[in-house]
Amino acid sequence: MESANEKEFKEFGKRVKSFRKSKKITQQDLAYDCEVHKRTIQRIEKGDVNIGLETIFNIAKALEIKVGELFKEV
Repeated sequence: MESANEKEFKEFGKRVKSFRKSKKITQQDLAYDCEVHKRTIQRIEKGDVNIGLETIFNIAKALEIKVGELFKEV
């Protein structure tokens, strides 16, 4: 059974992936812009990792969106 946090991580990851795809950005390019490894982006999009605020801000900046948009329901 998924914990509440695991569910939220998965939803966050889905939003990151959705924004990334809508902007036609590869995982590799997003990783480069966020200064993380591609595997980290893969894990974020799957909801397999708890990331810090700096990475969240970097993702929003790279996707050219406001941070809050990553937390809104799509």
